[in-house]
Order: sequence, then C-alpha cells, then structure tokens
Amino acid sequence: MTGLQQHTIDVGIDLGTTNSSIAVLVDGEPIVLSGMNSPTTPSVVRVRTNGALDVGLVAYQQLEFNPDDVKSEFKTSMGTQQRHLFASSGRQMTSTELSAEVLKVLLGYVGQRFGFAPSAAVITVPAAFDLAQCAATQQAAESAGLRQAPLLQEPVAAALAYGYSVAREQGTWLVYDLGGGTFDLALVGIRDGQISVLDHEGDNHLGGKDIDWLIVEQILVPKLAKHWQVSSFRRGNPARRPQLAVLKAAAETAKIALSVSLSATVTLESGRVLLTDDAGAEIEAEVDVSRQELEAITLPLVNRTIELTRRLIARNHQAPPTEVMLVGGPTLMPLVRERLRDEVGLTLNTRANPLTAVAEGAALYAGAQLLQEAGRARLAQASPADATSHTVTLQHVAVTEDSEAAVGFRSAITDAAVLLVTSAGWESGQVPLASGACFLRVPLLTPGRNEFTLRVLNSVGSDLAITPRTFAIHRGLTASPAPLSHSVGIVVEDEVSGNRVVEWLIHKGNALPATFTFPFRTTRTLDPNGAPEVITIHLVEGESRRPDRNRQVGRLPITSRDVARFIPLGSPLEVSVTISQSRTLGARVFLPSTDQWFDIETQMGSEEVTPSDLTVELLNQQRRLEDALPLLEIDEVVELRKKVEDLAHQVTAASNGDAGTAQQALMSLKELQGSLDTIDERGDLPRSIESARTELASASSVIVAHGSESHVRRLQALADDLTGAIESKDINQVEAVSRHIGRLQFEVLSSHSWFWKEWFEHLRSTQIRWSNKESAEALFRDGERAIQQGDASDLSRITLRLVALAPDDDRSFRDVGIRRG
Repeated sequence: MTGLQQHTIDVGIDLGTTNSSIAVLVDGEPIVLSGMNSPTTPSVVRVRTNGALDVGLVAYQQLEFNPDDVKSEFKTSMGTQQRHLFASSGRQMTSTELSAEVLKVLLGYVGQRFGFAPSAAVITVPAAFDLAQCAATQQAAESAGLRQAPLLQEPVAAALAYGYSVAREQGTWLVYDLGGGTFDLALVGIRDGQISVLDHEGDNHLGGKDIDWLIVEQILVPKLAKHWQVSSFRRGNPARRPQLAVLKAAAETAKIALSVSLSATVTLESGRVLLTDDAGAEIEAEVDVSRQELEAITLPLVNRTIELTRRLIARNHQAPPTEVMLVGGPTLMPLVRERLRDEVGLTLNTRANPLTAVAEGAALYAGAQLLQEAGRARLAQASPADATSHTVTLQHVAVTEDSEAAVGFRSAITDAAVLLVTSAGWESGQVPLASGACFLRVPLLTPGRNEFTLRVLNSVGSDLAITPRTFAIHRGLTASPAPLSHSVGIVVEDEVSGNRVVEWLIHKGNALPATFTFPFRTTRTLDPNGAPEVITIHLVEGESRRPDRNRQVGRLPITSRDVARFIPLGSPLEVSVTISQSRTLGARVFLPSTDQWFDIETQMGSEEVTPSDLTVELLNQQRRLEDALPLLEIDEVVELRKKVEDLAHQVTAASNGDAGTAQQALMSLKELQGSLDTIDERGDLPRSIESARTELASASSVIVAHGSESHVRRLQALADDLTGAIESKDINQVEAVSRHIGRLQFEVLSSHSWFWKEWFEHLRSTQIRWSNKESAEALFRDGERAIQQGDASDLSRITLRLVALAPDDDRSFRDVGIRRG
C-alpha cells in the first residue's frame, strides 16, 4: 500500500472495445497494472460448458477456435437490450454483464499488487456516449463491486496523461482517439492550469474492428476465392463463424504488423479449426498483404475521421488547435498519421503511449476525487498501522493546478503538534493538534510531484511513531466539469401549429452536473370526475426538433384519474431535470394546482432494432430521396446518396448478424432521416393538406355515426377553418386545424365505453415491443378485471397507460398535452 493515498480514489480504468487497462496513482505517478505482462487486457469473455468464465487473454486465445462460446467487442452494444448467447452452456449475458466481468479482472490486478479490492474507480467512456450507454457502464461498475464509479470522458483522460508532464498553462489541441470500436475527437483547452473539453465529435461505431473486417472481406476472402470456393465466407453466416473468427484474428495480426512493415504474410491452415471451402476442400494458404492494399481499403474509413476533424476545427475557428494527440492502437497506422498531417496540417504529438494514455489519465483524475467513507474504511483495513504507531488521517487533493494546497490532519493524539518539511528546505513550523485536528496550507514549489515528510511531536518535542510518514501532492493539470454530450429536451405542443416538437431543456456542451426547472402549461383539462384524459411527459436525447428522430430517455403519463382535483386548461406545470457529472438522469414533475409531485420513469435502454426493420426503413429513405430530387442541388444529391450507400452497407452487415453494426445503422438512419426532413420542409404543404383532408373525412364518418348535433356543428366550423388555411397556403394553420379535428374525433369516441374495450383488445392482440414488458403485462391483467367488473372509467385509464408504453413513433407523442409556460 506504500504510496497510495487513503482518501482519494486513485484507480483509473479504460474500459475499451477490444482491450482494457487499469492504472493506479502511486506516489503521484500513474502505474499501469496487468496480470499477463502486457499493458492491456483483451475485453473478451468465454463461458465454458460448465458455466465457468474466462476473461482476458485466456478467453481471447479461444476466440478463433470457439467463437460460439467467446464474446468480444460487446462495448459497441452497451445500453441496448441485446443478449449474447454462449452456445455450449446456454447462458445469455448482456453487454453490461460482460463488461462487469472485465472490470472484475482489472480490479483483481490491484488486489494482486496492493492486497486490497478497490471499492471505487474512475471509468472512462467515449465523449459521444449517450445517457443509456453511460447508465449501462455505471451498472457494470456496480455489478463488479464498485460502490463509487465516476465516469470520465476518454479525451479528457488522454489530455490529462499528455498534460501531466507538460509545463503549460494555456493552449488548445485535438485529441484524436481511434479505438477498437469507437472514434472520439475532442477539442481540448487549458486555461489557468485546468483542462476542459471545448467541443467534440465522434462515432460510437467506428474503430479498429471495422478495419479488421475490411481486411477479411476485401483482401483475404477475395484472394482465397482465386483458388477455393469461399462464397459462404460471409460475416454473420452461422455455419462459417469459426472460420471467419480465424480470418479476423489473422487480419488483426496483419494490421498491427503493417504499421511497421510494408508487407505481412497471413498463414491460413487447419488447426483447432478445420479450414475448408464450400466444396469441403481443405484450405492451406499463405496470403501476402501489403500496406498499399490495406491503405486502399481503409482510406474511406480514415477519411470519415478526417471529415469529422475538419468539421470540428471549422466550427471552432476562434480557438484553433496547435497539435494533435494520438490515442488508440489504430493511430499507429502510417495512413492515419499521414492523413492527419497532410489534410489537417497540425503537428502530431506522440508523447503519450496511445495504448495506455486513457487509463493513466483516468488514474490522475482519480487522484483528485475524494473517496467516500466506506472506501476509506476498506483501505484502512487493507493497510493496518503498526501496533506501536499512531494513525493520522490526511485530507488533501492529490493533483491541483494551484501553487499551494490545503491539508487537514486528524488523529486521536492530543497535546501534540504537526510539523511538515520538504527536501527543498521548506518547513511549516509546529502547528498544534487542537482537539486532535489541525489545518494548514502548504506551498507546491515545483511543477510535478511535491513530497512532504510528516512529523508529530509530543509536548516535550519528541517524535511520535505515526502512519503515514510521508505524502505527496502533484502540481499539474486538473479537469474541469465534463460537458453534456447530447441535448436533453421535452416534447411539447407548438403554440402556433399544434405539432409535437422538442423544447430543449439542457443543451449539448452544458457543464455537468446540471439541474434546471422549467415552467410549462397544460393544453387540456384533467378532471378526475370527467371524461378520461392524459398528459404525457416525454424526455428525449438528441438534437432534432422532431421527437421521433431522438432517443426517448424518460416518460410519464398523468391521467385524469391520477390528479387530486380538477386541473383546468392552461394550468402551470414544472419539470425539474438533473444530470450528474457521470451523466445519470433524474426528472420530476410538479403540479402546483394540486401540490403533487410525479417522478418521471427514466428509460435507459437504447432503441431495439431488427435487420428487417432497418431494411424497411432503408427502402423508405431511398424512396424519400427519389421524391425529393426536384428540390435538391447537385451537391446535396451526391451527399445524400453517399449517406444512403453507407446505410445500405451497414444494413447488409446487420442482416448478416453483426449486432453492433445494427446500432451503427440505426444512428446513420436517424442522421439520414434528419437530413431528408430538412429537405421535406420545402415541399411539406401539399402533404399536410392531404393529411388534413384525410383526417377530416375520417372524423366526419365517426361524428355523423356517434356524435351529437353540437359535435357536427363544431366539425363544420373546423372544415371551414381548414378551407381558409388551405387557400392562404399557411402550413402551420393547416396542421393546427388538422389536430383540432383529430381531437374532436377522439372526444366523440372516448365518450363510449365500447371504444375503450375495442382499443384495449386491439393493443392486446397486436405484436408490440413494449418499453416495459412487465408493466404492460400487469396493465393487461388490470384491464381484464376492469372489463369483467364493467368499470369503463378504470379501463380508460389502463388503456391510456398502455399507449404510453408503446414504442416511439409519431403517434406515441400525440398525448403530450403541455406547451412552454
């Protein structure tokens, strides 16, 4: 335990896609730990037939021989509901559970070295991670036994590792982090000794694994095809998984070799995995791969990172970076360095080890984070003081940008004084331990490590035996609060058009932690004794004003049966949102009229998507693009067709079984939809008119059959309003009238008990991926009882709650019922 503080976290973890690493701050220096004589540990898990687990190198060595029982690259599906099946044991595990096993192994290295199991560690995440992915990472930390696990953005960690040994108080540079499965690009600034992320770009589904697959699919398989029948060697083909695992492992080896050599030879032969072609002929080959071939196939991927780099620099032209710091194994590729140097024109800084910089920076950050009481007690048990010595508890930061620091002392010793000295000749003088405690400020005379010797003198000036005898404070860079990666907003009714739009609550780039309260007003009444009605609060994460183009992260339906008394139209409503520094979300709603609080249920699972869903949406977007061609400039056509082409490749990979690529395709789909939405706005009026006329026709048939004379008169007035809006070509007014027509139709239908029963039965008979399956099943049981008891009021409340659990699409936002206050 020598050199470890007992009141700061000190442990930093880089939980990577392909490899992970852990570092511990010892005497102010980050020390990388490993159990296999390597600075990194493969992020790979194997489950044996008997259910026993192997993690790290042992599991990695089985990856190409037993791919059905070994999983890797599961970080790409963090925050999703995907479950990974281990065939031999039949066990299924989520990406969160697999990540927890990797964390346990990393934490075990600390136990081997220092004799205690850490209860706290700083864990790094990509800057582009969304709330669901951050929540999944924290859940993995908790499952691994960590009581305290602050999250730190990977670019900040890398910048801390770089700036640790640099005497610089001002400056701006880029952190270019191309990892195994993610790409992070951050503009990092130093101001007065403090590091902060000024802006960032990234792609959560772009990294070294994509290069490995390019080598397999565009070099190895085509070369094998010249001599063997290998048409079945397709990613995701279950019959070829073992052989493809062999090829992918060989591709990774070749990629690494080509970073230092102009050519590499891949030896393919049967071993523990029988390599045969489609006709059953055994494959034995030595395939030569040149750096030129590798660079030709990876150039589009690298250019994608260059495009993001240029975009980031362009929008921050007032604070241009002076150099680029490289992080991640793929940055060792000469092509990456050449493109950055030639296309971006910045100096490449290679001072930090690209494989361990993130873990080292995380440890430095951990040294400035206070350990919670439970963790300090655990550390004390791991390093008991000598029976003849007195324990002195210290309170101080491990790292600071200031030239002095505060140090607190606490001990059971009385009638004594504290004395601090340094090798540079500074001495504090004797400071009395009044009531067993004292406080003083110490100078940090030099950048870097400042070590202090602690003495405690009794009343006659003799030294007492104490623990600890020394401590150190590092004078260097610290990290400012992390910015929010994606904006968080609430779905509201637009006051002019009545359309559902997103009102942003906390914007991307806002410093964390953040807590805000926002005023809204209801756009409908809630009467506990009247007709059933619902107001639904939807929280979303993203950047689009269209609700369905974002990820839903919270939902709360408030029905007329939930409120204590009548809530009139236009009543005030307050929404409070809190996001912690580790990007955990909390939200509540307050109704002043009834003095009621409602907790918003956060939904941290990323949207599920199937290859068939993606295929359908790909075709839809292709049709949208063709329809929009008359509205487009030539350069817009080229850009959008490139996006469609990229999405098509991703959908193909997802259809072949690559779950990580499925999430990547979903992100690309939303980006493409957003681009086409902007184009569609140029020609939306005809579609809005057609939709409004369809709504009017539907409402007419319902109201004539089931409504009153009053309803018919109101519908006629709305029809006249629609005619006027169409003649004035006012799209906002057309859409507003259309919504009023829809609400009138719903008012008529909801007044009949048969309507609620039919809607309930429709929901029960329809295949729906509920956002909370357990809640939906409970509501169906409650609905059955309501039908048996003839309780139409309760059935309406239950049906509205079921609707609130339905998947997100345009219709799921129809019961918003609030506007900006």
